[in-house]
Amino acid sequence: MFSKDLTFLKSRCDSVRETARDTLVRMMRALGPDHLLTLMEAAEPFLQRGFQVHVYIFTVHAILVKMVEEGQLKVGTVDPVLHHLVQVRDSSLTMQYQNNYRNIGRFAKRSCWGMQQKKMAQIVSKVQEARGIKAYDTLNIVAKYVSQTNLLHLLIPLKEVFYFATQPICC
Repeated sequence: MFSKDLTFLKSRCDSVRETARDTLVRMMRALGPDHLLTLMEAAEPFLQRGFQVHVYIFTVHAILVKMVEEGQLKVGTVDPVLHHLVQVRDSSLTMQYQNNYRNIGRFAKRSCWGMQQKKMAQIVSKVQEARGIKAYDTLNIVAKYVSQTNLLHLLIPLKEVFYFATQPICC
């Protein structure tokens, strides 16, 4: 059911992605949070590379926001999809930090850093979902609705992302 709509999220055309996202939001609003796991498992193979990661986190954020507005999320309802949400959040944050900090020395050595920055700037300018980082907003929503027993599963991977982001750059 989700597969066809998810393939439209891979499109380079903003209007196609926006329509697909709106359709997914409406579907999930009707199905409820019990089907979040099904959606996340279906989306995982479709949206993994490049700008698709930004599109994926943007879409997940839109779905969670709508579920919060509708009052569908309660404490513990995101527990079954916590692993998937953490992976999406971490891949988004890792992409951001790797491009900004960790790889700067390697790219500078090969004189490719400027090209990498230019490529990232092109993605950001062409893909509306890449202009803002929704990983933090999604983290905020998930943190409100995760059960207390699963809170560490949310925080430990985030600690690792921030640890690597603050490591000094060696040339």
